Amino acid sequence: MKAANLYLENLPKWEEAAFSDRATAPPIEGEDLQAEPFSAYYTVAPFMAFMMDSSWEISPTATAGTLKVIFREKISQSIDCERLLGLVLSISDNDNVIHEVPDKIMNWASTFLDENTILDVPWIRLNEPIQSNDPKVFFDKINTVSPNVYQVLSSRHGQYNFILCGFTFREEIARGISKDGWIFLIAKKTITNRKKPRQERRFAQLVRSEPYSTNDYFERISNMRSLQTKRIAVFGLGCLGSTSATMLAQSGVAELVLVDKDQVSPSITCRTTYSLVDSGLPKMEALAHYLSSKFPFTYVLTNLFPSDHSGRPFPLINLGQFGCPYNQDDFLEAVLDKVDLIFDATAEEGIHHLLADRAQKKGIPIIFLSSRHGGMGGLVARLRPDGSNGCFACYAKHKDQETFPQAPEDLDANVQPGGCADVTFQASVFDVREVALTAVRLAVSTLCEGEENAYPSANWDLAVMSLVEEGKMLVPTWTTHHLTPHPDCQCKTRQ
Repeated sequence: MKAANLYLENLPKWEEAAFSDRATAPPIEGEDLQAEPFSAYYTVAPFMAFMMDSSWEISPTATAGTLKVIFREKISQSIDCERLLGLVLSISDNDNVIHEVPDKIMNWASTFLDENTILDVPWIRLNEPIQSNDPKVFFDKINTVSPNVYQVLSSRHGQYNFILCGFTFREEIARGISKDGWIFLIAKKTITNRKKPRQERRFAQLVRSEPYSTNDYFERISNMRSLQTKRIAVFGLGCLGSTSATMLAQSGVAELVLVDKDQVSPSITCRTTYSLVDSGLPKMEALAHYLSSKFPFTYVLTNLFPSDHSGRPFPLINLGQFGCPYNQDDFLEAVLDKVDLIFDATAEEGIHHLLADRAQKKGIPIIFLSSRHGGMGGLVARLRPDGSNGCFACYAKHKDQETFPQAPEDLDANVQPGGCADVTFQASVFDVREVALTAVRLAVSTLCEGEENAYPSANWDLAVMSLVEEGKMLVPTWTTHHLTPHPDCQCKTRQ
């Protein structure tokens, strides 16, 4: 293909596309169905951004106002090192708040961003985008469009060593659909040499706007929007549970209830989401902090355990253990209140049985999962709340009678790390995560059942994985099976 031929072939199409009304005209043959937002073509400062809810609309009659912005850290320092991040908390027009972020984002910002950096940033409306990358043109435009804002900025430059201003204008956000777009201006003055007479150096840059809201978050995972209303209780926060909880939060689950009595040991960081600095902390507390900092649309419940003397949750419960300092039934009732699914990653059959019985009584689906010694395989299973595929005793009887195949394992792959009172198994992070991946997929599928345009449903209840065969590594090989009530199980008589 020659460039000249390409131009000759496509020039008529380009001309037709350029002069057609994209809002009403059908797409031209071969045309990419993408928007052309003007703000995407500005030359902006690298590693700087203002996050803003893209669903916000400002009346075309509103020409200026203020944005309340919170920053990740000290503004002047962030500008100097070109690592600025601002989150727009609200938009005002003539002192009237038009929009503000929901409580989840407000709480997240006050916890994980710097509350001391909140600043009122002026904004102005442009009739059309400024067709220049020169920040000086933007600054001059402020004086032309809104002299009042220009005066405020000029006086502020005497108070601060930087100024910020936002510009909004209509731009295409989807083919033929226009909405408010944003670009920001940063100007800063610095002292070039403190030993000689003061010499000021001024510079200015354009900074992009990045959309951030629930709607923006779910654009790439739109078939999981129903998770925004779901609550999941996750039991066991080790190599399977911590990874699974992270993926569930990343998928936009509304609420996670975390349960684990153990603390973080340095040696478990080789296959969990914890880091060395979490050592000694309760797994529940460390994971809750991690998830809350990364995924603000998911609320992590950590206040169900009784408090210690400092008021923090004190997770010392060991389900089924005698001598517990508080009533385990009351605790379980609180954990399972309004839960839509139980995710049991304890890999303890006794706990599986206990939680499966509670799940059936409460009409809650349960998923339990386990890896195998040596990381050679794993199992994921689901019990439905109506008992249509049996109870945990049915599963146990089928397992004993080998109705379904067993995952391979290396019973010699045991280890007791120094300082640990229990024996554990050897397995790599990438092997155990194969089990967690399938369990999370099944959890999401279960929660989305019956929803339109949702994540696909699963027509199986149990999956067994093999990663090794005759001493050779396999790609993850799953076999799926249907669980059924066992003919010898008493649960059939109870029905």
